[in-house]
This record gives sequence, C-alpha cells and structure tokens, in this order.
Amino acid sequence: MHKSARGFTLIELVVVIAILGILAAVALPRFVDITGQAQGAAFDGTLGAFRSAVQLAHAQWLAEGAQASNRDVDFEGGTTVKVTTNGWPDVVEYGMGEDLYNALLSNSLNTADWGNPSPTNTTQFDFRYSGMVFTYDAANGSVTTP
Repeated sequence: MHKSARGFTLIELVVVIAILGILAAVALPRFVDITGQAQGAAFDGTLGAFRSAVQLAHAQWLAEGAQASNRDVDFEGGTTVKVTTNGWPDVVEYGMGEDLYNALLSNSLNTADWGNPSPTNTTQFDFRYSGMVFTYDAANGSVTTP
C-alpha cells in the first residue's frame, strides 16, 4: 500500500516555531536599538549642518568686508541672513529661532519633530529634537550640546 504525504508532523511544526522564536528573541532588541541610533544620527547631522551654516554666514560677512553696519549676508541662491554687528547670525531678528534655522539651512524646520525652539537669553536659542538639545549663541557663533 502506498502512503501519501499530507503535510508536516507536529514535531516538525514545533521545531520550526521554536527556531523562529529564538531568532525573534535575538533579532528584536537589535532592531529596537537601531531606531535610537538613527535618531541620534539625524540629530548629529542636523547639528553639523547648522554649525556649518553659522560658520559660512560668518565667513561670508568677513569676505564682504566685516563692517558692523553690514547686517545682511547674501548667499548664492538668493538667501539673505541677518547678522549681528560682529557677523554672527542674529537670533533677535528671527523671533523664536525657527526662521533662523530655515534661513541658514534653506529648508523647513518641522516643529512637530523639533518642538518650538526656545530662547535661553537674548542671544541664545535652544533647538530640541527627540529629547536632545543644541544651543546656538549669537554672541560668539558657538553651537553646542549640553
């Protein structure tokens, strides 16, 4: 008599499920950790871009003659950034700082992701992203993290 195969045995199914469970237990924590690393990398990239933009605005001001009366720095592409009398991008001219971020990086600050930038005094703004903060100080052009 010929016996036909009808499917998997119970033991085979249990073994496959156990192997999948072990793989999931090992792989899942790695994927969860990658999310935190991705958020940190996005923050570091934005921090670096903002830092570079501040330095470029100051360098452009110096290249234009470094005069205290020159309060506008013009970039290629039509972007104009207001600067202080010492040539650093001016936070006072940009209200809550969101406009300063947009002017320097020529893109839109997504306040849903960032929350509202907040002034810490008359020359500093804190930008917040996923629980991380960087501070811009217009007195000396520094962009720092706490």
